[in-house]
Amino acid sequence: MSYVYLRKDLSHITDNQEKNLLKYFLKSHYDPDVISQCEDDFRFVHVPKSIKTIVMNGIKMLDIGSGGNDLEGIILVFFNTMTSLE
Repeated sequence: MSYVYLRKDLSHITDNQEKNLLKYFLKSHYDPDVISQCEDDFRFVHVPKSIKTIVMNGIKMLDIGSGGNDLEGIILVFFNTMTSLE
């Protein structure tokens, strides 16, 4: 993926879990563990730290409203569990 364009205001997405899932999806493209698992099959590559910093700062600017990041924590636990089962 070369780029993703999103508006900072995600108020058009009414389900907070969907907002959190979108945010996690975006972060996962820069997660070293996810990238390492996808390197061979999908040719994912690690981006330079300077680009990752810009992207992560942009993701932090997304307005997910109330609801916090609780779904993100659940997904991370699930991901770590699944990778340890392989």
